[in-house]
Amino acid sequence: MAVLTVLPDGRQFSVPAGTGLLNALRQAGFYPDAPCGGLGKCGKCRVSVNCAEVLACQTVVETDMTVLLPASHGPDFPASAGKPGTGALLAFDIGTTTVVCYLLSEAGEILTTASALNPQTAFGADVVSRIRAALAGEGSALTAAIRRCMEALVRSVCEASSTDPAAIRRVAVVGNSCMQQLFLGLPVENLARPPFDPLLRQAKTVACGPALPCCPAAELLLVPDIAGFLGADILGCVLAENLQEAEELTLLLDIGTNGEMVLGSRKGLLACATAAGPALEGAGIHFGMRGTAGAIDRVWAENGDLHFHVIGGGEPKGLCGSGLIDAVAVFLEAGQINRRGRVKSDLRLTEQIFLSQEDIRQVQLAKGAIRAGIELLAEQMGVKMEEIQRVFLAGAFGSALNPASACRIGLIPEELLEKITSVGNAAGAGAIRLARDESALALAQTLAERIRPIELSSLPGFPRRFAKSMEFREAKS
Repeated sequence: MAVLTVLPDGRQFSVPAGTGLLNALRQAGFYPDAPCGGLGKCGKCRVSVNCAEVLACQTVVETDMTVLLPASHGPDFPASAGKPGTGALLAFDIGTTTVVCYLLSEAGEILTTASALNPQTAFGADVVSRIRAALAGEGSALTAAIRRCMEALVRSVCEASSTDPAAIRRVAVVGNSCMQQLFLGLPVENLARPPFDPLLRQAKTVACGPALPCCPAAELLLVPDIAGFLGADILGCVLAENLQEAEELTLLLDIGTNGEMVLGSRKGLLACATAAGPALEGAGIHFGMRGTAGAIDRVWAENGDLHFHVIGGGEPKGLCGSGLIDAVAVFLEAGQINRRGRVKSDLRLTEQIFLSQEDIRQVQLAKGAIRAGIELLAEQMGVKMEEIQRVFLAGAFGSALNPASACRIGLIPEELLEKITSVGNAAGAGAIRLARDESALALAQTLAERIRPIELSSLPGFPRRFAKSMEFREAKS
């Protein structure tokens, strides 16, 4: 056996010699970032072992080790300043990347919120990686990770508002199909192969205690999924924005690791999911990172010079998704990237930070999938792009995204630029509505049955449309 000492919190535990360091840390409740799922490809799971920097996924524990984790990988989840009052309701948005928790009063007022990195990122940045991990026997570890995270968030928001978790009476949770099933401890084989039918088809309430023991008196709302990869999160977005009542033809985009979208109005709603991948949230990009301190989040050109903004100020450490899209837009306009995505000259933001040819390829794959989804949804509804009257951008990435840059690179059709509005965390707002309104769960069931899912890969024109959508518009000469 070897003893690991994990800093900065000083915990010690023993593991059998020969255990991979990443697995040892996961088992102890520490979750270093590992977007590639521990395959040694992304280089993001760097930790310090006995004062030497290593990749956790490529390190084997043979002797006693002292492991220093980056501060962002610690187990603490600070809440925002809470309002006075005792909470009675909880709402969760389990994102593939971020988990958000809202504590509400009995009257439905938001008392405080807290968020955390989804610890399942230690098993891979995207849903496919986590499904693969679950099928390889890590399902219970993935479930334990997300439940531990959610319990820590509950304790944080309750402490901030002087609430006893045992007094919580209702918990509403939304997430994509995979996140929901892993939270509930359900198998995910249904998401690994066609026809990808969802397991959660019926809205119901169950006891919360088995999943979140810190809320033993609460009921847990099970929100139905629309289809295999159209989960309760996009349903929450629809609820939050009342798309089922919209008079205007509206496109709602929830862009993140998974791209989910709904098009329609009160006359009918179509939805699809696209495998956008983690690039738009900074994963899979050489100098990519999440939108935290040190990340370049905005890039622009002025009088021929390149400028950027860094979250928190100071020297940049990398760039997050919104900065990535801005940078690609600027380099395209400068003629440094051609129509097919070939890099024609150095794409450097600083002496240390630059975009590579592979980075541009990852952006093309992500934006091609989303753009193809938008165009094919419109085709399936029988409408032209200019007939879409409103575009809602949801999610953390959507809220930070510069619409002009998104349209410049072709992520969103340019004719929609003036119609775009950011709506923030609409999935979380949907979860809040479910927690507040006892009738909302029945409405969620009605919407899950009413919204017509479109499986893009089954459409004969999808491969060609996807390939075409990967292309850029070159700068006008």
